[in-house]
Amino acid sequence: MNISHKNRFVWTAPPKVGSRTVRDIFKKHCDLNPHWPSEDHPSDFTHVNNWPEEAEDDYLHITLVRHPYYRWLSYWKYAQNDRNELKRVNVDPLTAILEMNKDWFQAWTSYGISVNTNPRIDYIIHAETIQDDIRLLPFMPDDYVLDVPSVGRTYIPKGYDWDEEQLREAVYKRFKVDYDKLGYGKWDNYDHLWDSKPKTPKPPIFPLRNL
Repeated sequence: MNISHKNRFVWTAPPKVGSRTVRDIFKKHCDLNPHWPSEDHPSDFTHVNNWPEEAEDDYLHITLVRHPYYRWLSYWKYAQNDRNELKRVNVDPLTAILEMNKDWFQAWTSYGISVNTNPRIDYIIHAETIQDDIRLLPFMPDDYVLDVPSVGRTYIPKGYDWDEEQLREAVYKRFKVDYDKLGYGKWDNYDHLWDSKPKTPKPPIFPLRNL
């Protein structure tokens, strides 16, 4: 797990939630994972979610989350490059999510990963409001200004198209616990943050007039 002894917290970092952005902040301000990288652990942070034995009971538990729809798009996009467990290359994100075993999603929700680390969650950082949420942490200055460029963007490769409404519905069904527990809405629009495929505007409905 990710840990800061300086500020006495453990940080849960699920995949595809902007974790590298928060890592950079915690490395700079909180002495995050002071013994990494090392010979046994070449990275300076981890997605592994086991509560560390050296963390005392009063260590805060901080978790990082992201809107499920954009998190899925990010995961699908990077599967096209590194062939992760998604194993659905050269298909659109709607086809990919419909072909996946639903049991896989139960282990991959942000909320599930977080409470599996520790059922007590003291602070939640939402990737969409990262600066405001980090400012609320008791060890960060009130006037904190985000000192990293931005959250990771999800540029969609050319040549893919899908039904926006069907994909939103499929993501909602599979990640419903994240919507329920983390305060997200199915049609929340964060395209301005992550450059995903924008929603297609629906045509206006004009009332009939007597001519």
